[in-house]
Amino acid sequence: MRVYSDILTAADFDAAAERPVSVWACEGPFPARKRARRFNVTLTGTSPRGRNTGRYGGERMEYAPPATWDEHGAWMARVFDVDPDAVIAHYDGRDDFHRQTRNAYAVTRDA
Repeated sequence: MRVYSDILTAADFDAAAERPVSVWACEGPFPARKRARRFNVTLTGTSPRGRNTGRYGGERMEYAPPATWDEHGAWMARVFDVDPDAVIAHYDGRDDFHRQTRNAYAVTRDA
């Protein structure tokens, strides 16, 4: 997935991952238009199925399994805590993410 941010680094993506989720992130080779940086990010996790290749179903599981829907959501929520203005996939910032996911990944913190 693509992530656009003015302040995030690859280390921030790693820090947001809770095991067994792991992150592979690389900064895009072309300038980003939406924010200062563009990253290509892949999460691996505990999904029992291979990702959809678009050709004849899921890929064979020769490598680490992809992250589940909830693993992606929890990771994104933690990334948005670091940069609320980031654009991740089709979520334009933290507020848009929580609105679209109906606060499924919102964490209530005691003051």
